[in-house]
Amino acid sequence: MKRILFLALGCSFLAHAQEAPKDETADERRARLREARQEFMRKNGPMVTAPQRGPTILFRDMQAAVPHDVVTNVVENVGKLMRLPFVADVAKPPQSMDPLQLAQEALASKDVGAVVLLVDHKGWPSLLVAPEQSWVIVNVDTLREGADAEKLEHRVRQQLWRAASFALGAADSNMPKCVMNMVLKPSDLDNLNVIPHTEYLNKMMQRATALGIESRQIAPYRQAVEEGWAAKPSNEIEQAIWDDVKASQAKAE
Repeated sequence: MKRILFLALGCSFLAHAQEAPKDETADERRARLREARQEFMRKNGPMVTAPQRGPTILFRDMQAAVPHDVVTNVVENVGKLMRLPFVADVAKPPQSMDPLQLAQEALASKDVGAVVLLVDHKGWPSLLVAPEQSWVIVNVDTLREGADAEKLEHRVRQQLWRAASFALGAADSNMPKCVMNMVLKPSDLDNLNVIPHTEYLNKMMQRATALGIESRQIAPYRQAVEEGWAAKPSNEIEQAIWDDVKASQAKAE
């Protein structure tokens, strides 16, 4: 119901914005649109994000061959695109290179629903995947083949995206240039895009839901106040909306 209300408000704003006199000048149109946006803001406030609940998808960096910024950049981008709680941390290179033990230790916390580990270990493939247990290990060492520092970082970014996809239930793609295409050797990555095709983003969302990982809820401040998860007002507009909603709720009780 709240989604329908918000869509209705948005449609109302668009309808109002499109009601233009035939002889309206460009400056008048800009002023009218600005006024409509301001009125919409006064009534509904800014878009806000609900507090995150449920487990996260953890990227754990356990190597020193590529900068940690490479990992955090992927985490930030995939989090924004998917609106899912991807997080990154750093850990020392493990003393015991037992992939199952590493994955189980990372997944032991109830706050972690899926995990991607980045390691640098000779003899392992570039990806170790257990999709049914929602863990993936990315091995930097194998990606060094025929790569300078720049190409290695690019390959790591790609493999981290692939790892996120595998961890959330995606698989090989038939879409041209998709980074989820079949990769049999490191150089196969060089002609692929970095970000998966939309079908794999949808699969990741479905898997995240099955794991109890919630997407971020974004709504106008008024809706957030009505539902009880809004932060305290930080400006006059939010304060006016807060007071109005609280007064209406008190009157309804």
